Amino acid sequence: MAQLLHEEVRNIERQVKADIQASSVLKRDCALLTSIKSVWPQLGMHMLVVLRSHNVESADQAAAFPGVVPLEKRSGKATLV
Repeated sequence: MAQLLHEEVRNIERQVKADIQASSVLKRDCALLTSIKSVWPQLGMHMLVVLRSHNVESADQAAAFPGVVPLEKRSGKATLV
């Protein structure tokens, strides 16, 4: 079963790559994403799929959605000593 699932993932990734190559808009967007430091082709492809499948309205949302911009969350109040 695991082998079958891995093969299906590879098939889907091949199709996504083919779709990106066939569309000048997707190809441009993927090139822009992969021009970002540390965004390699695999991550760029996945980001493109996620960002195109959701209504992203700003660069901040685009960066935060896939989790590439860490956010610091704290509970309680900071006190000065």
